[in-house]
Amino acid sequence: MIKNIIVPQNIGSYYIFPKHIVAIDIGRHDINVALCVARGYNRTIVQLINEKIENNNGLSYEQRVVNTLKNLKTKLKYYDSINANIASTNVVFKELNLPIIGIKKIKMIIPFEVESLLPFTLDQAVIDCIVTKEDRKEKSSDILVAAVKKDYVEQFIKLFEEADLKVDKITIDIFELYALYKSIPKYQTTNSVAALVEVELNSTKVAIILNNQLKYIRVISKGLANIIKQIAANNQKDPNELLQNILHFGLSNLETEPLKLAAKEAFNELFQEIKFTILAYISKLKTKESLKLVLLTGSIADVPSIHELIESIFETECHILEAKKIIHNGKIHSKINSIPNNFLVSIATALPSQITDDFNLYVDHKAKEESKILTYQIIALSVLTFLLLATLSIYSYWRVRGIKKISIQAETQAINDLNQTFKLKKPTTIGEANKQALKELKKQESAWKQLSLTNRYSFLKYLSELSKCINSKQVQLILTSIGMKEDTIKLYGSVPGYNQLTELQNQLQCPLFKTGPKLRDFNFKSEPIVLTIKTDEGT
Repeated sequence: MIKNIIVPQNIGSYYIFPKHIVAIDIGRHDINVALCVARGYNRTIVQLINEKIENNNGLSYEQRVVNTLKNLKTKLKYYDSINANIASTNVVFKELNLPIIGIKKIKMIIPFEVESLLPFTLDQAVIDCIVTKEDRKEKSSDILVAAVKKDYVEQFIKLFEEADLKVDKITIDIFELYALYKSIPKYQTTNSVAALVEVELNSTKVAIILNNQLKYIRVISKGLANIIKQIAANNQKDPNELLQNILHFGLSNLETEPLKLAAKEAFNELFQEIKFTILAYISKLKTKESLKLVLLTGSIADVPSIHELIESIFETECHILEAKKIIHNGKIHSKINSIPNNFLVSIATALPSQITDDFNLYVDHKAKEESKILTYQIIALSVLTFLLLATLSIYSYWRVRGIKKISIQAETQAINDLNQTFKLKKPTTIGEANKQALKELKKQESAWKQLSLTNRYSFLKYLSELSKCINSKQVQLILTSIGMKEDTIKLYGSVPGYNQLTELQNQLQCPLFKTGPKLRDFNFKSEPIVLTIKTDEGT
């Protein structure tokens, strides 16, 4: 879910999330499959499968390939994507120099640049390219354009669809071999002319490389099988048996001297043709450099000591591009102990490379994948936005609920505190409690006003006169509080009985007060005795 939607699976050649890549190389007689895992900057070869294409004359080649792919599917456990390569024999290559940089900009204009150079119309073609050199100072790019007939690509894709396999990328074998060549440390500093030569059974591909830049690609419609048939026909030998003898024992260990001579002549003829092609294209490079290295790969590379024959013909150094050379560069590892050379193309196709990462002849799939990712990103953004808003709403709700709870607790505590302080009449709201408390406070303020600087003397005077009038011991007076407001004094308390109450009534006939009320209740804690001060005495 998170890959390529919220976070990209890779940034350049660094893979944030591991990617399991299956590469399928379909040959004439068999299919080679490589499974590689890209993690960080490291690449690991984890599985190699060789599946022979069934030899059933009752079925077409395409149907036999589909059946073989179905068998392969059962052997593939887990993978993220499938890369498949098209043989260079079905591709038209064109070299261009464009006054722009940036692969996206280049891909927008290449159809118009190569339209007049193609042997078929643009609407019949599938086109893509790789950048072989980018000059940022001059703002120019050297590119190699690959064009394939749309019908061929559709038929190729159909093979996988009928086998219920979903292809993600279609690339070209020689491009992937060039990318593999560039990954080998030994050849990264080769500043001269090199030729990458892949000789398969029915064709030969030649890539001319100058200072590590791929300049030209050419295909010769002649391969190892053509040579074997020629030798076998001239010497009455079985072609298959002769091929196996040459692959296992080499040219020098054939049965008879005439056969050895015929084999060397046939191989020499092929290599002379390859040499002529290489030298012809080197002459177009406008360089003083001569051919310094031939890198040989393909079926012919398995012939013992074949590099010696090439060195004698080309008069230059020849290396076999072996699979074991690629697993010692510190970044490419293998869980397979011995890697046969016939897996080289499939391994190269499975290993991600900056050179070919943006190359894909499966145009419809690219558009669908980009649209699919965009749709997922919009959905993911919508979900994240909803989750963010929902989270904020839930957080706000709980914050408000918490604050409200604290507010209610504070209000309840305030009501309780006011109730305890002012003996309120069970208020239900803080507003009601405030009103009652304010009213009570005003009463107490009025009473305590008598203790202010202006009234303190009068209050003490009244208390003194009151103590002279009342004999508290005689009447056993229990006085709980005294209230004073302007010209009245309120006494709160009690006496033991009516006899004491009558005596208290008599004692209150004091000159300071007007005639007091008739006392009826010896308990006057709630209903006080109200005494009115005589105004002529001063207040």
